[in-house]
Amino acid sequence: MNLSKRKIETERCILNNILILFSFFVASYLYMYIFLKGGYSTIASDRFFHIERFEEAYRNLKTGHVFSMISTFSSLRVGQAIGTYYPSGNLIVYAIIRSIIHKPVTSIFIFFMIGRFIGFVVSYYSCKCVTKRKDISYVFSILYTLCPYMMHNDYKRYDVGESWASIFIPMAFSGLYIVLFRKERFKGSLLLGLGMALITYSHILSTVFAIIILMIIYVTTLNIQNDRINSFKFLAVSVFIYIISTAGFIIPFIKSMLTNEVQNPQTEYFNLSIEMSSLVSESLKNCIDIPNVGFILIITALIGLFSLYKRDKRDIFERYIYVCGVLLLIFSTSLFPWGELSNTAVSIIQFPWRILTFAIMFLSLYASMIICNADFKALKYIVILLTVLFSISAISQRRDNSLVKSKEDPAPSELWFMKLNNDNYSKAISINRDTDSAVLVRDYLPKRSIPKANDIYNHNAYVNGKRYGVGRRTLNLVIRKKRLP
Repeated sequence: MNLSKRKIETERCILNNILILFSFFVASYLYMYIFLKGGYSTIASDRFFHIERFEEAYRNLKTGHVFSMISTFSSLRVGQAIGTYYPSGNLIVYAIIRSIIHKPVTSIFIFFMIGRFIGFVVSYYSCKCVTKRKDISYVFSILYTLCPYMMHNDYKRYDVGESWASIFIPMAFSGLYIVLFRKERFKGSLLLGLGMALITYSHILSTVFAIIILMIIYVTTLNIQNDRINSFKFLAVSVFIYIISTAGFIIPFIKSMLTNEVQNPQTEYFNLSIEMSSLVSESLKNCIDIPNVGFILIITALIGLFSLYKRDKRDIFERYIYVCGVLLLIFSTSLFPWGELSNTAVSIIQFPWRILTFAIMFLSLYASMIICNADFKALKYIVILLTVLFSISAISQRRDNSLVKSKEDPAPSELWFMKLNNDNYSKAISINRDTDSAVLVRDYLPKRSIPKANDIYNHNAYVNGKRYGVGRRTLNLVIRKKRLP
């Protein structure tokens, strides 16, 4: 009888997990289908920069190389060290997709879909490791993965680096929690080390933010850690796992940083912090044109304050994650004097509101725990439904706004507004455009070469003070025929 009950329970658990995965697949499909059915790529601030990275990853994989340190096929093929400073591990997924279906824009949307699906699964599993509850984990995965800021990174900015880094942030933080407060410390070490490695292979700045916040959590919880000595030992194991996992990127990155002086990404946007009033109003709108945390999480941040003053003290963990979420929310706005740091190395983060990802994680977890512990049992289902509906509405609005601004055949100076699809994609990438009409950035060029950047992009070579023009497509042929001195 016991064996029979155990078998039934196992089958029920398997079925439940299948249904959860299926729901994640459906949500991920809806996430990209709204744009896929239109067949064109949305206008986005970093769209062409990351499309060049997509193209580089795809063409490199075709030639048998997994990683690219320089722009062999992108950025007018000048060997710009974008891959050295901007990790492209996540782009391997895109390269594989495109190698199978051969449609560039469709591949991008499927890449977004797979990213959301992995995000659902990772956030669900990470939360379950911490809370041991499926309902809290499911609500958390929905709130976190479908938060407007995550959609903003995909569809308003095309920042696929930060977007994919956010997928693995819950994994790293759940690993730290297990190392500090649970007995399964080796499991926590794996989650923390591998989670940080996956973040690093997606986005360096997210890695820096994650390390700083993880260190703050470690220090501020020293008094309540179960076994500080063992915790420290397993944190060292996590560091070892991280170093081994990322050595292929980190070592060339550090070596290049120490031996080369390169042009840093633009920092003039650093002073454009979001005002708190704007963050609240945009969150209540639940749109994705401006960074925000969404309707449900901003309500959580505002109303959750009352829980701190209740007579019946809440669990210290709930109180801690709420305070973390609210403080990070504040730090992501102009309430923190970021302007005073504009002339320091801190300005390299470009956008202070990048901290929102971490605020969203903590607030999503807090909201999930409050919602699933509420006396009104149907509340969690209502929240899930509203989150999905709000997301569909926000993406639809973004599609419509982009459509109004898009142009079928823009002038070379208006390439940013191009209504990009599978048919005209090849006309947009720099490998098929002249220097004057290609979308280029000078990030990661050697600083000493900046005055000659135009010559570099035009493939002009100087030998003994004489300039030689060498066409992009015929570089090798020109060198052989002219036998330059």
